[in-house]
Amino acid sequence: MKRGRWKALLCAALMMAGPIAQAQTLGLRDGDTVVFYGDSITAQRLYTRFAEDFVLTRYPKMRVTFWNAGVPGDNVSGGYAGDRKTRLARDVFAHQPTVVTILLGMNDGYYMPFNPKYLGIFEDGYRDLVQTVKTQDPAARITLISTTPYDEVTHGTEFAHYSESVSRNAQFVREFAASSHFLFADFHQAVSNLLDYGHRDNSPLAALLVPDRIHPSEAAHWVMAAELARAWGISPVVSSVQLDASKASPVSTENAQVTDLAFANGTLKWTQLDEALPLPLPLHDAMIQFVLAGSNLAAMDQQPLSVTGLPAFSRRSIRAITLRASSTLIPSGFSE
Repeated sequence: MKRGRWKALLCAALMMAGPIAQAQTLGLRDGDTVVFYGDSITAQRLYTRFAEDFVLTRYPKMRVTFWNAGVPGDNVSGGYAGDRKTRLARDVFAHQPTVVTILLGMNDGYYMPFNPKYLGIFEDGYRDLVQTVKTQDPAARITLISTTPYDEVTHGTEFAHYSESVSRNAQFVREFAASSHFLFADFHQAVSNLLDYGHRDNSPLAALLVPDRIHPSEAAHWVMAAELARAWGISPVVSSVQLDASKASPVSTENAQVTDLAFANGTLKWTQLDEALPLPLPLHDAMIQFVLAGSNLAAMDQQPLSVTGLPAFSRRSIRAITLRASSTLIPSGFSE
């Protein structure tokens, strides 16, 4: 059990949250087994772990099992850990997944300037891979993910012009997902936008987003996980509460129960039991603050509070008014 207490000064509208994204059908179900298939970017075990965090904090009663099947150096044909057939049989189908995500494309240009030959190999191999999953496990729901960019934006490059090769691979996955009606998470666009933001801002942190040009940093993986959460239809709302101080009653609540609401002697009090938790973002970390400023990660972690019916206060008196709220959540029923 965790308890937190917050104090904040009340102003005219207290806290006015931005618009909340419309809900969509959740792409995960209770009892699902998710397998993340990919290369070293998946093998970093970062966006995959943060995707688990999204599920755990947003849906604490949902039971979902996650398996990481990322292997460094892999391409659509496989790699040192086995060819595509071996990898799928051992690392995917053996877990009897109900959800399979696929993230490939970084290694499929062979670290050379763009060559249509290699793009064709990637396209054919990718189609075969997806078809094999559909054939061998027709019940599995597939989510396609575009690979993250090769960073030639924020610092020099070891493989000149390789970013075009990776971008072409990402574009194919984007178009293939749309034409085949698969769920799709656009990691390439999300991280590219972040790199462009950092470059424009001339921040010394920008080059740390993808420090070796290939593998995104932990902070960038949070942005990637948020894109996957959107693709899966995970709610961006932790909880939402609207209170009417004049009536001492909640107007509306989402993912929260409000009791003991009272407004007296300049103090608004209530007890709030939330059914979800905010993301465990290390907000003290400079890189996290950097990506929050340069991405829409925060839009997937909304906890709006609105209070109406407050009397008019002068600036002097408003300083004496405080908000005291307690929130409790007990996660349960989650399997890793």
